[in-house]
Amino acid sequence: MTSDYDLLEFEEIVDILNNIPKKQVKPKTKSILFEWIQSNEWQQVIYKIQSGFLKLKTRQKSIFIRFFDAIKNNHFGETEQTIWMSYVQIQNYATDNVERKYITYIRNMIRSFYIFYIGTNCTLKDEEQLKSIMLNNEPHRMQRKIDPENILGTNFPLHSKYFQVISIECHAGDKAGNSYYYDRNFYIDSNNTFIINIMKDYLIDLKKTSKHTSFNSDYFRYFLYHFEKSLNKNVTSLKHFSKVTFFNQVEYYKSLVENELMPSMRRKSVIADLARFYRYIDNIVLKLDGDYLFKNHSFNSSLLRSKLLKSSIEEGFEFVLISKFDSIPKSNKWTVIPDNTTLGTTRHIYRKIDFTLIENEELRWDLKRFIWHANSLDHIHRFTHLVEFLNRMHKYTGKHDFNLNESLMSEFITFYYVDICDKNDITNSMKNSIIFSIRTLLRSIQLKYNISENQLLLFRELPREAFYSGNPITVDDFNVINRHFYNMTRGKREELYILFKLSILTKLRPGELINLERNCIVSKNEQYGTIAYYSKMSSKEKNFATFPIDIIREIEHALDLTYPSFKIARPEDRKYIFIGPRYEKAVGASEYKVMHLNYPYRTLFNSIISELYENNQISRWYTTYSCRDTHINNAFELLEDGKINSFELTTITGNSAKIARKHYLSKDRRTRHYLENLYEVSLLDVDIEGNVEVNKSENALQHIVQDDAGSCSSSKCIKETSFEDSSYKCLTCKYFMTTLEKIPVFEDRVNTLRDKVNRSSNKQEKEFYTHSLKLNLAYLEEMYSIRGEL
Repeated sequence: MTSDYDLLEFEEIVDILNNIPKKQVKPKTKSILFEWIQSNEWQQVIYKIQSGFLKLKTRQKSIFIRFFDAIKNNHFGETEQTIWMSYVQIQNYATDNVERKYITYIRNMIRSFYIFYIGTNCTLKDEEQLKSIMLNNEPHRMQRKIDPENILGTNFPLHSKYFQVISIECHAGDKAGNSYYYDRNFYIDSNNTFIINIMKDYLIDLKKTSKHTSFNSDYFRYFLYHFEKSLNKNVTSLKHFSKVTFFNQVEYYKSLVENELMPSMRRKSVIADLARFYRYIDNIVLKLDGDYLFKNHSFNSSLLRSKLLKSSIEEGFEFVLISKFDSIPKSNKWTVIPDNTTLGTTRHIYRKIDFTLIENEELRWDLKRFIWHANSLDHIHRFTHLVEFLNRMHKYTGKHDFNLNESLMSEFITFYYVDICDKNDITNSMKNSIIFSIRTLLRSIQLKYNISENQLLLFRELPREAFYSGNPITVDDFNVINRHFYNMTRGKREELYILFKLSILTKLRPGELINLERNCIVSKNEQYGTIAYYSKMSSKEKNFATFPIDIIREIEHALDLTYPSFKIARPEDRKYIFIGPRYEKAVGASEYKVMHLNYPYRTLFNSIISELYENNQISRWYTTYSCRDTHINNAFELLEDGKINSFELTTITGNSAKIARKHYLSKDRRTRHYLENLYEVSLLDVDIEGNVEVNKSENALQHIVQDDAGSCSSSKCIKETSFEDSSYKCLTCKYFMTTLEKIPVFEDRVNTLRDKVNRSSNKQEKEFYTHSLKLNLAYLEEMYSIRGEL
């Protein structure tokens, strides 16, 4: 390899040094240089050059002269700090004075020379620490405007102390997608040993947990440099960090950015970095003490993970825990903190509500008082609709010289109610939710604005539209999905397959299954086991359910599979069975290695269904709720086959027959199943001769029959001589006609007939009422089907 290079000989280098005036070089420096060159370090530097740029002696000579020019007047020192100061000054001199084409070679030579000097001339306690920060590369420097002293956008910060500098290996990628690694120095302006050590550990942790290594930006360098100053207090323990220090730091960094003394981030803010650091120390305290450091309702680990933390602080929202026993906050921007009653549910989230959106100050106060004293998530969820209502009310009354006149107020309420009812882009269920919240608000201000009781009664919910049709998985589709699910999870995420199986085999909703706790099995024997679980309908009280032992064993298997995750999970996650390794694409704090499996399960389920459906392997699209529909649909088949009774159906499905039918059965079979099982009769042997129409036909004659249940379309009764009982003979006539508006009449009739059936002790009487009941139910079934009610 040496023959490929035309290297300067030792004598030639000596001549270069001897030709430099003695005033420009210290004898000690010359002596060390001679030792360095004779140790072959010089040749190793040349050999490491990848290009052939230095093959020629003339170029070697040019670089050596520039190198010597950089170091000639420096005192190298004998301590870690003096050596570091010397190294920093020389590297900064090279940055400012050496041409770009030479700079890489010069930096390598400077570092090589200093490493040689330390090894042969010094005895240092922190030698390895000092060597680790002596880098030979330099990033693009910051603008002088935000780094006037040239101490931040550099690996060689002037005025720094060696122990204040931390070197971290960073990862990056070029435009071609190739990855590479490089070292960068981070400068923390602090003499506090505790701060230096905790930030060093934090940087090392960030390197492990930050996928995109966003911490190595110029912006983050500035964040670290000013960290201790931003605290505004002497911190010597983790427990000195608090809500106060957090917001002190927010204000400090905010002032730097506003005064253009710190780089700003387009998609990120210092709040996110502070929250990440505070989560880090919170987890350290958790590991040491078994409990979190930050436990205040307005400052805790949950808030530090919330997406609303950043926007709430930047937009001036106050974190508020609503309690009617406390006074109403004066601020007009609230981030509502969820209370403990919603723990473990999807409702345990922070919500921002902005009262400044209400144009009228008095109405603004009315809404604040309503929200505060009602303390209902439903009303908070409908906050935007309440704001719209009050602003419309303010504009309407302003146009009409509003003076609390009752008739004017009633007029506006009527108009607004009609507007809600006429909306075509939302469901009746949504309309009713809006109506309910507005009516509750109106009741709270009823006396103040002279709103009549009749007007409130008029502001009522709409009739419920067609209920959600169940979408049970067909047998053929289930076989395909089950096989695919098994293959996707075998040997790697089997707990997700267990979730899928349990969703098919049990009455539990997806959320109830995923939130099963590790101590949920309360008893078991050889055939059955009982579990405790939280239901969305139980108001945080546990429900109990008994299942065959095979299902209990599936739960126990999930406990075994997720035990490794249990050992390293956060306390709030450790109580759950279904937790697992964090997914790379999961949203949230990346430092948490274990996550709840709600997101992974739904993501996997949806991806499997999407793939199978797009490839025409299954007949329809399904959601996670389709599994419960399947379980309930299967239970109804058992009922039809006479293998279980109505009571057992309720036990198996966890719902009354009415609710199960309305929400979970497939649409094409739910009407008859519902009526048959609710009234415990069979309609298979009943056919109707009459007609059911949506509206009254123009050809219908006004012959009211069957106690206003319908009318007769014949000019003359064709059953005058019939021996059928008058209570239902019209219902068996082809000229009988009824409309959907008669549904309430038929509902009253079947309820009355059912009571008579139940009270009858005479066999013949019971059969008579049963036949009449079935005939009326057959009409009701037809009417429901036409209207789409069932």
